[in-house]
Amino acid sequence: MDSFYNVMPVIHTQDMAHLDKYSTPLGHPRYRVRWRAKDGVESQSFDTEKDALQWKAIIEAAKGDTAKASEALLNALDTGPTVQKLLGHHIDQLTNVGEYQLKRYRGSVEQHFSDELGAIKVARVNSEHIVAWMRMMQGKGLSAKTIANHRGLLSAAFDTAIRQRIITVNPCAGVRLPKDDRIVEPMRIIPMEQFLSMVDNMTKHYRPVTKMMLYTGLRFGEITALQKEDFTTLGATSVVRVTKAWKEDGSHGFFLGPPKTPKARRTVSLPRPAVELMDPILERLSDGEQVFKTVQGRQIRSSGYHKVWKPAWEKLGVEKINRPRPHDIRHTHASMMLANGMDMYELSRRLGHESVKTTVDRYSHLVEGAHARGASIADSAFG
Repeated sequence: MDSFYNVMPVIHTQDMAHLDKYSTPLGHPRYRVRWRAKDGVESQSFDTEKDALQWKAIIEAAKGDTAKASEALLNALDTGPTVQKLLGHHIDQLTNVGEYQLKRYRGSVEQHFSDELGAIKVARVNSEHIVAWMRMMQGKGLSAKTIANHRGLLSAAFDTAIRQRIITVNPCAGVRLPKDDRIVEPMRIIPMEQFLSMVDNMTKHYRPVTKMMLYTGLRFGEITALQKEDFTTLGATSVVRVTKAWKEDGSHGFFLGPPKTPKARRTVSLPRPAVELMDPILERLSDGEQVFKTVQGRQIRSSGYHKVWKPAWEKLGVEKINRPRPHDIRHTHASMMLANGMDMYELSRRLGHESVKTTVDRYSHLVEGAHARGASIADSAFG
């Protein structure tokens, strides 16, 4: 910083920075900015008033933090895109996601990348910026999973910047995500006798959809999206085709979109009790009509279904802490399939998991005797 002054103006208590003009011994005009920094008063001189005014504005915005102000100045001089603009460009280039997901991505940019990180030029971002952003997200009370999802979008955008030769290294690389310390609700396998008693306690209108969740293992958003033509036969086997699911838009409305993942598009065989249950119901429906609806003929929403689910369990005297969730019907279905000889790959396809690893990680503990069977197979192979 400059130490040559013809005049040493006083910075008043209410001022963050002060600008004054002076002349060098050779008579050249100079412009000096003095500001209150952490360790006392600092100053910097400039050849033009424009440069001095720019620095004065930056140092005041940085509240006297010289290092922060210097970074902000270099950021302002960088001609490349900001992180926020990069994210917008990256989202515009996506071709493998639907309009609903694009809308969610744009909402993420607006909500979580319009602050300090969003304003930084891409070429100046480093791992420290990413860490600071993640701490800011934690300060908002967001879960580790939510932060990981938004960080995934950010990292993908930086990969786009690498392909466009804006940067050479992804600043997200090597930055560890926060630990997920959420309390995960336990998986509950519902005993058949208890399940049937619970269904008997339900309003009669909602019994078929509840039983079909057990017969098929479909997700709630999938089974409530089924239409009459989704039920068909393949040879002698009755099946239901899963091609759509209810999706929530950015305005808390719902629409029919694709299932959760590409492999969630699937065909699920129906057991005999399911066929016997559905035949009279399907006969009353027209083509294109929703199979499972509210009493008023509208979409069954999760919130509305819980109003039927909760009292059915209360009548059984099951306390809230021990009460299964509707999604536990899907886990119960998986347990029954495995108990009756279905292998993990078949179950993965039936449930619509994107990877069989998901199925193994989630349900391998339900396969009783797997180690004993493995030993028996090994004995046959190598004995």
